[in-house]
Amino acid sequence: MSEEAWALLVEERKGSNGEWHVSLVMPAGNDLGRAREAAEDLAFVHRPQLAGLRMRRDVYQVGEDVWIVSHRAKLGGGPTYFKVSVVRHLGTAED
Repeated sequence: MSEEAWALLVEERKGSNGEWHVSLVMPAGNDLGRAREAAEDLAFVHRPQLAGLRMRRDVYQVGEDVWIVSHRAKLGGGPTYFKVSVVRHLGTAED
């Protein structure tokens, strides 16, 4: 069985310095179009690790394979961000 060609990668901004950290890698099959659809869907439903119970989200597409999401708790506080990308899986190696 061959490995899946595409994956979805979620990066979240964390900590006081706002560095990006990978929080999720999910196989997305061998069809790029379907992987892009899945990534867009994920941008609307992914719950960031530090998200409050209720939040507003704004989703922006940056190119064909990247979505930036701004979200904030409905009770206030500044926005935080996460990014969803379609990435090509090049293979797996073991040392």
